[in-house]
This record gives sequence, C-alpha cells and structure tokens, in this order.
Amino acid sequence: MLYAELAGRTLLALVLAAAVVGKVRGRAGFAAFTEGLRALRVVPRRLSAPGQPAARRLIRSVAVGAIATEALAVVLLVVPAAGSAGLVLSAALLTAFTVILARALRSGTAAGCACFGAAAAEPVRPRHLVRNGVLLAVALAATAAGAGAGGGPVAGAGHPAGVAMAVLTGAVCATAVIQLDSLAELFKA
Repeated sequence: MLYAELAGRTLLALVLAAAVVGKVRGRAGFAAFTEGLRALRVVPRRLSAPGQPAARRLIRSVAVGAIATEALAVVLLVVPAAGSAGLVLSAALLTAFTVILARALRSGTAAGCACFGAAAAEPVRPRHLVRNGVLLAVALAATAAGAGAGGGPVAGAGHPAGVAMAVLTGAVCATAVIQLDSLAELFKA
C-alpha cells in the first residue's frame, strides 16, 4: 500500500508541477491559460467579455487562484505528513477540471485548455477527459492506499528499492501524461 500511495503522489505532484510551471514560466503561458479559461467559459460569458477591464481582472483572478491551488497541492503531495491532504486536493482539482472539459466538449467549444501553458494550441479532445479521469482514479486509489497503510508514508518507511521503484513508476507515468498530446500526434499516423 505504501508504494502505491507513493507512486500516485509522485505522479500527481509531477503532473501538477509541470502544469504550474507551464502557466507561470512566462507571459505566453499565463496568457494562454487565462484565454483558455475565458474560451472554456469557466466564468459566465456576461462576466468575461473580452476587452472589459473588470472581466480581465476576474479571469486573471480565477487563473491565479487555480494556479495557486495547483501549487498548494504539489507542496502537500511532497510533504510526507500532508500527503493525504494533497491527494484530496488533487482529486478536487481534477474533478473541477474534468467537469469544465466535459462541458466544453458537450457544447462543441473549440477552445484549448492550456493545461500545461502556452503549448496547448489543440482544442479539448476526449483524450483530455480520459487523462483527467485516470489522474482522478490515481488520486482516489492513492488516498485509499494511504488509508490502508495507516495514514501514509513517513520518513524512512518502506524498503529503499521499493520506494525508488514507486517514485520511478510515478515519474515515468507523469512523463506520459504530460506528453499526452505529443504522444497522440506521434501515433496518429
């Protein structure tokens, strides 16, 4: 159970960290994310009309709040004593993101989510829902694994080889998740 929780926490921490870095690395990443939020209608259209200063401030505030929440989840996931809270926060974030993406797909919106910053030029696709669903399942499974292990890992717990394999597994899976669009493009032909 310890290793499943650790692999899940590693996967989620790396994916969320990549999302945060992609959004705050430069103006383009943050601008793409805020525009994605507007296009995905995270804020009602009447409150987010382009060109209006109040609307820009509102969308910017929502973007900053989302990024700060993702960053907080990363911190909680990497701190052993707070791992359970990080998993719960990750599950809540993933649920919200999945609902937003599902609504966009259902409405036919051709917006990109800019989940990892400026690189997301492609519109939201069903694979993005699958990705979020898998990540949500990982968060829930890791939470259950942590509860089954008596509250989660503590420093020094577990065999070093097992810990290393769990972290490596989480890192490899995180890389695949982060590169999902590139992998889909690669295998499209």
